[in-house]
Amino acid sequence: MDHIFSNPVYVESTYEELSEIKMELDRAEDRLLITMSAAFPEWSVQEWMKTYVDPIKDEIISLKDKLATILSQKSFPVRPIKL
Repeated sequence: MDHIFSNPVYVESTYEELSEIKMELDRAEDRLLITMSAAFPEWSVQEWMKTYVDPIKDEIISLKDKLATILSQKSFPVRPIKL
């Protein structure tokens, strides 16, 4: 992904999987907020979410953005690719 080059078939399937993972993470986050709020103060819940859930979400979003960039390419360079 660093060179914005990959097989579009693999990129599409990976993008779809990441979308499903992100949706599942969003659902888990909602359930965690409800459950943790019953046992811990709000500031503690927010801190936990920012420490453990937000970095994962940020990484997923970053990967999806990179994959979208690859999918937006209409043509790819001929091999060998200059690194």
